[in-house]
Amino acid sequence: MYKIKLLVFLSCILTACASTPRIDYDLDSSYDLSKYVTYSIKYEEFNDPSQISLNPILIQRVERAIENHLEAKNFKISDNPDFIIKVLVGTDREINKSYESSSFLYPRHGWGDADTRYYRVDKDAIAIRAYDGITNEVVWYAFSRFRKSSLSKDQDAIDSLISKMLTSFLN
Repeated sequence: MYKIKLLVFLSCILTACASTPRIDYDLDSSYDLSKYVTYSIKYEEFNDPSQISLNPILIQRVERAIENHLEAKNFKISDNPDFIIKVLVGTDREINKSYESSSFLYPRHGWGDADTRYYRVDKDAIAIRAYDGITNEVVWYAFSRFRKSSLSKDQDAIDSLISKMLTSFLN
């Protein structure tokens, strides 16, 4: 019985860890997005040396996903577009720390033989902005950050993430 409870508990934790990346978005309600029919896409690049580890194939996957999603929604690419999509893909580097303490004295509070360890966490970030073709003002924005993993190496996963990001714009 104990093993079954442990297995159920572990499967719940693993399911919670497998959640999709968080997506933040904002919309300028003074624009009527339903009038937009044509678009163009511009890709911005970081000029920061810290972006050297950015996977250029990830950028291609994001580009493909956006174009495919817009085409599926019957938007047409144009030299004189109703809206312009600008995409920025980058890597955020964070230094996190963890505390390891001995189990003999207050392990939850880190007292005793506490040992601080630092480790680097790289997260990919995608920002998508839609600009009005006439005013050049941002009418919609979406941002997502996710851990470098198999997600960035899988076109289907990127398609799914981009689709979720663009849903708030296209619906």
